[in-house]
Amino acid sequence: RPSSGINAEYGDEKKQCTGYRRVERVGSCATLVTALFQSSNVELSEEMRLFLAAPIVLDTVNLDVSKGRCFQLDIDMFKFLSVKDKDSLFKKVEKAKTNIANLSVYDLLRKDYKTFSSTVGHIYIASIFGPSIDEFLRMNELQADTDRFIRDYKVDVLVIMVRSDKFDLALIVAHGCEYMKNDCLADLTAKLQLTKYTGDSPDNWLVFNQLNVKCSRKVVLPLLKSWLEI
Repeated sequence: RPSSGINAEYGDEKKQCTGYRRVERVGSCATLVTALFQSSNVELSEEMRLFLAAPIVLDTVNLDVSKGRCFQLDIDMFKFLSVKDKDSLFKKVEKAKTNIANLSVYDLLRKDYKTFSSTVGHIYIASIFGPSIDEFLRMNELQADTDRFIRDYKVDVLVIMVRSDKFDLALIVAHGCEYMKNDCLADLTAKLQLTKYTGDSPDNWLVFNQLNVKCSRKVVLPLLKSWLEI
């Protein structure tokens, strides 16, 4: 196998690639990596199997098809890895991911984000897992840390997706609200079932509760790209 290539979980963006290329809808990119190892007959150590299994169970919410984030290949590749006690593994990695006690808002924004460039500039979508939307908006130095992140990373549009450990979701446009045209917001509102957040938040932010729990960043990212690249 070529050592370079594309594993795509979001969809085919028609990128050029001279090496390995696989585009398939899955819940976790680690699933596609595992499938590549399987098809190449790579012998995986126990440590490597655990390393691959952890993000698969986390990204697919413990292989729960009802959450809309788990597909057959995710299930097949987890079985291939032969990792015992799926539920225990999920609890351990979820606990580790939600342990944000010593992290600032700046740390949380850096911890997990996707970015792309468009005609309006650099778009960042940060995912924050653990606090509720109320807890996140009450964090120390919320505005200052967010502004610092925007400056340091040269962000033109910042979208923050917050998911609590009880699976309550929220979506925030913390910077670049002027680029979120009415049609774009209407599209996001319909697909994600957004409702206006009624608590306290920074004046220049757009904050929504997200009722459609099946729509993760994998759904939001291509929607934003389709609007902001026009």
